[in-house]
Amino acid sequence: MGPSGWVKPKETVNKRFLHSTLRNAVISNKHRSLKQEKVKVQPRKDTVKKS
Repeated sequence: MGPSGWVKPKETVNKRFLHSTLRNAVISNKHRSLKQEKVKVQPRKDTVKKS
């Protein structure tokens, strides 16, 4: 219920789906960018410099 006793209408299924989808996308993008930063920081030992 709302503050003055009126019943707050529930969000439509589509809106809830959109919000949850966007939230999951943002979380997965943050997770992916953190992985990429870790990869960039670690030097690769398997690369050989050719002279």
